[in-house]
Amino acid sequence: TEVIKLKLKSEKKITVSSKDKKGNPLVHKMTINSNIEIYSNDKITYQKNISKNFSYKNTSNKFDLKQYEKTIEDNLIEIIKEDIILILYN
Repeated sequence: TEVIKLKLKSEKKITVSSKDKKGNPLVHKMTINSNIEIYSNDKITYQKNISKNFSYKNTSNKFDLKQYEKTIEDNLIEIIKEDIILILYN
């Protein structure tokens, strides 16, 4: 019987993509990189890197910013999840 294993590694990065004249952040970019590896009987049969990102404006209210970042993260993860499901069906 064939044994299928799935290995998934993900990393989230938030970078400043734009600053004002004083050096304060204006625009952030969140990127989630995921690497998927599929093994069949302990041999790798498929590997793919999936990268999704989203740019958003900074806000002075740090609580609102963190809440918005959580929403963005959830949305990016959902998109990556859909990509992985498509890979697994093919």
